[in-house]
Amino acid sequence: TPDEVAAEMRLALAIRWYGQGLISQGAGASLAGLSRTAFLDALSAAGVSPFQETIEEIRESARRG
Repeated sequence: TPDEVAAEMRLALAIRWYGQGLISQGAGASLAGLSRTAFLDALSAAGVSPFQETIEEIRESARRG
């Protein structure tokens, strides 16, 4: 149905923008009309990491305390 297509398109866009680091998990979930947990499940199903920080960013943050 048109509503289902629109929902799938919103989810796909939210996943893409999240994967590019343009939006947060909360914003992605809101855009997709999902709970944050359901959005994390959708990220996993799409093969997109739920973490936006790189390993180097995490190491740098740990060094700074």
